[in-house]
Amino acid sequence: MAEKLGASVTVTRKVFVKTVEQRDVDNARSKLAEHLVARARGKAKNGRGKHLKDVPDSADYEIDPADEEKFHIPKLGAKLWVAEALIKPYDGTNGSTAAFNENGGVHIIEANPTQQLRISLTGPTTCGKSTLLGTLTTGDLDNGRGKSRLSLLRHRHELVSGVTSSVAWEIIGYKPEASPQSIDEADDCGFFGTGEPEEEAEEPTARVVNYATGNISSWTDIHSAAEGGRIVFMSDSAGQLKYRRTTVRSLVGWAPHYAALLIPANDTETEDGPAGLSEASRVHMELCIKLGLPLIVVFTKMDIASKPGLRAVLIGVLSILKASGKKPLMLQNSGKIKETCMAIAAEPEAAVPIVFTSSVKGDGINLVHDLLMNLPMPALPVSPSAVHPLPHTSITGVENGIDDIEIVGSGGDIEIRCLDSDAEDDSDDQLTTLFHVEEVYGMKPSGIEANSGGSVISGHVRYGKVSIGDKLTVGPFYAGSDIGHRSRSATPTPTNGTPLLSVSAASYRGMLSRSPESGDESPGQRSPHRERNCYEEEAEWRLVRVVSVRRLRLPVTTLFAGEAGTIGIVPIDEENEDETPPPAPTSGSQPIDIRRPKAVSFELDPPEELRLKKGLVIVNRGGWMKAYTGFSAITRDPNAARGLVVGADVIIYVASVRTVARIVTVEPAVKDEGTRFVCEFLGVEWVELGAKVLVMKNRPMGGGMEVFVGKVEGRLRVLGG
Repeated sequence: MAEKLGASVTVTRKVFVKTVEQRDVDNARSKLAEHLVARARGKAKNGRGKHLKDVPDSADYEIDPADEEKFHIPKLGAKLWVAEALIKPYDGTNGSTAAFNENGGVHIIEANPTQQLRISLTGPTTCGKSTLLGTLTTGDLDNGRGKSRLSLLRHRHELVSGVTSSVAWEIIGYKPEASPQSIDEADDCGFFGTGEPEEEAEEPTARVVNYATGNISSWTDIHSAAEGGRIVFMSDSAGQLKYRRTTVRSLVGWAPHYAALLIPANDTETEDGPAGLSEASRVHMELCIKLGLPLIVVFTKMDIASKPGLRAVLIGVLSILKASGKKPLMLQNSGKIKETCMAIAAEPEAAVPIVFTSSVKGDGINLVHDLLMNLPMPALPVSPSAVHPLPHTSITGVENGIDDIEIVGSGGDIEIRCLDSDAEDDSDDQLTTLFHVEEVYGMKPSGIEANSGGSVISGHVRYGKVSIGDKLTVGPFYAGSDIGHRSRSATPTPTNGTPLLSVSAASYRGMLSRSPESGDESPGQRSPHRERNCYEEEAEWRLVRVVSVRRLRLPVTTLFAGEAGTIGIVPIDEENEDETPPPAPTSGSQPIDIRRPKAVSFELDPPEELRLKKGLVIVNRGGWMKAYTGFSAITRDPNAARGLVVGADVIIYVASVRTVARIVTVEPAVKDEGTRFVCEFLGVEWVELGAKVLVMKNRPMGGGMEVFVGKVEGRLRVLGG
C-alpha cells in the first residue's frame, strides 16, 4: 500500500510479542471456518455454488490446506512481532503514484485513481426519487409506502408528510472493472490477509458497493472498497413546485454531470384528465432540456402501471425529446449498456437513455447500477488563459486578444500597437484555482483553535486543485453600508460613486470591469490611509489558508478539478503572514542585564472571523479578483423578450450563486442572435464569463416555474468614487 501511494516506510522499533501456541492456531481455524461458511451461504443465496441446505455448519466444515495458506493461518511455534514504522509520502498529494525515471529519481503523478460522477435526481413530487435512491444505496426493496427512503429525509416535517423539501446526498461505489477482486474477497474481513482471489466470472452486481455490501457502514468504507473504480455522488431534490428553488439549486449548484429525470409510469392514472404526460413532469423535463444537461430518463412504479397508461406517458416523453433534438435510447437489458454508453460518449447532449424500474419488485435496479458504473465521464472544463506575446516580439501588454491590436502601415513598414480599450479586462486569465462554495457549516475545522475564525465549507473544484496548506482568497464580501441605495425603478438613478446604468445596450459596455491601472490613480499612487470601501479588492476578498480537505467525507490532502468535497479554512492576515518570530537564544548569546528596561511585546489580534455564505468562490492568489454588481447575458429562449420585464425582480442562479437581481434592460432578438438582457445584483457577486445563468421569475410559493437559461457575456462593476 505504501509503495502504491508513493511513500517510503522506515521501521523505527520492533517488539517481540509471543510464540504461536496450539490454541492460537485453533482459534484462527475456527474464525476461518466461520468466514468460509458465511461466504458459501452468500453464494448459495445468489445462485452460485452449492445449495443452501448443502452448506455445513462451521463446526463440521473441513478447511482445505490451500485456504490455510491463502488466509495466512499462523504456524505453530512461529514468533509474532509488533513493528512501529514511519510512513513518509514523497509529496503531500493524495492518491499520487511514484514512478522512477532513468536517473533513479522519483516522479510523482498527481491524480485521483477513483472517478467521481455527480448525478442529480429530479422529477415531479411522488415520482419516487427518494425511494429509488434509498433502494440503490441500501440494497433493500421498498414496501410500497416509502420504507427505503426514510434514511434520506432530513427534517421532521418530511417524515410526517412524506414530501422532500431539501437536498439530500448519498454515494454509491463501483469497483474497477479490471480489478481482480471478487465478491469473495470483498466479503473478507481482512483478518486473514488478502491472499490471491479465486478465478471466477465477475457479475456486474459484484462491482456495486453500497450499505448492503459486507463491512460497509459509512461513506469512508465505500471509498475504501471502491478505490480505483468510481464513486457516484447522487443528490435528491424536491419535486413540488413550491420548493422549486431547491430543485433548481440541485441542478445548477453542484454542477452535476448528468440529470436523472424520474417519471412515474402511472403518471396519468393518478390525476383526472386526458391520458399522457402530466404537467408537472413536463415542467421538470423542459427545465432539464433548457439547462442543457446530459439527461437520463428513469420510469418508476412499473409494478402498479397499466400498459395503456405507460404507453401514453412514454409517447409524451418521446415527443418532447424528439422535438428538442434528443435521441431516445431504450434500455431493456444489460447487453445494450456498452452500446448505449458509446452513443452517449459520442453525443452527450443528444443521447438520452431510458430505463424502466420498480423499487418494490426490484425490476431494473441492477440495470440502473450497470448504467451508472459505465456512463462516460464528461471532459473537465478548461481554465481561461491569457493571450501572451510571442518571444522576441515588441508586443507588450496584450491580454484581451486581437481586438486590442491595431495594425498601422503597409508593406514592410507595418507597426503593431496595443490599444487602451475600454472593453472588459478581467483577471480570469490568472485564474488557476476555482472552488465554488455550495454549503457553509456551523463548525470549526478539527485541530484548530476556537478563536482562529476558521470555517468548514463544501462545494466543488472547477479549475486546478485545493491542497492542505494552500493560501487562497475567498470572496467577494459585501459591505452594504458603504454603498448608496439603488433605485428600484426601471431606470436606476445615479448615486455618489455609482455610474448610471442606462437601458441602452451600448451604454453598459463601458461599465464592464477594467484593470486596476485604468482608473484615475494607479495602485502605487493610492493613499495608504484612504478609507476602504466594499468595491476595493482588499475589502472584497480575504486571504485564507486551507487546513483540512475531505473528498465526500474521506480525509485527503488534495481535492482535484471536477471533484466535490469539504475544506476547512482559517483567515490569515496578509501583512503579518510572512513575519517570523525572533530566533531563540543560542549558547553563545550574551547574558541578560536585569537593569535594562524590559521590552514590551504585544500579541497580534486574531484575524477577523469570516462571514461566509453560499455562492462565494475560493481562487488562487495570482491576482486579486473583482466583484461584480451585475452581468449581461444572451438567451435563445423565444419567450424571453416577452417574459423578462425591465425593472422586475428575478432570482439568478449561476454556479453556486443564488441571489435576487433586477432586470435593467432587455433587447429583443435580432435575426437569430438571441435576446440580450442585463441584470443588476442587490449586492456583489462573482460570476464567470461564459457561465450558464438561469433566471427565474420571483413568484410566491406555488406560482409555477418559468425560467430562462442563457450565457454570461459581460460583467458589470461599479467603481468607487
